[in-house]
Amino acid sequence: MCRAVFCVVVLCLSFFFAASARAATPEEVDAALAKAKKFIYAQQKDDNFEQKMNAPWIQETGHTALAVYALLASGALRGCRPGKNWRVRRADLEAYKAGEGGGR
Repeated sequence: MCRAVFCVVVLCLSFFFAASARAATPEEVDAALAKAKKFIYAQQKDDNFEQKMNAPWIQETGHTALAVYALLASGALRGCRPGKNWRVRRADLEAYKAGEGGGR
């Protein structure tokens, strides 16, 4: 009996003190995407995003693929998706590498 009363009290208090959840504003979403793009660009070394890992069981490749996909999906790097895979024109890739963006 005491346990049930305790659970009900805790449940009521959790509803009372729970912070109201709100959706992010479009400005907050844009700021988060800009921050993510800045972070991705900061990870680039030479022509790729690969990082040296100290542990032998950690895969060292694939970071570039994930970074390029994120840039494509966000529109920072221009590309098209005719099917399941992304396609990037050489001119867009060269413009991106030259620092001209290449995004939409």
